[in-house]
Amino acid sequence: MKRKVNPVALLPIFVFLALYLGLGIVFDYIMKIPMGFDNVPIVVAFLAAILTACLQNPKLHFDQKLEIMAQGVGDNNIITIVLSFLSPAFF
Repeated sequence: MKRKVNPVALLPIFVFLALYLGLGIVFDYIMKIPMGFDNVPIVVAFLAAILTACLQNPKLHFDQKLEIMAQGVGDNNIITIVLSFLSPAFF
């Protein structure tokens, strides 16, 4: 069985990168703020990407989209990555 390839599925990643890199470049090189990329509100860029992902498939209800996202976050590999990033904060 062959799956259809849909490049529009990458739109949330592009939204995140455009906001993060765009704001970082503006802060660092245009506004001359020292360490401009550290001042980028990454949570805002991440929430904009999640909103873009939620708006993509109108066939699913919002509750179903949240369930799909929660299943992805609950994956063992994702939990391991999150714990490995959080572990230096405890030491």
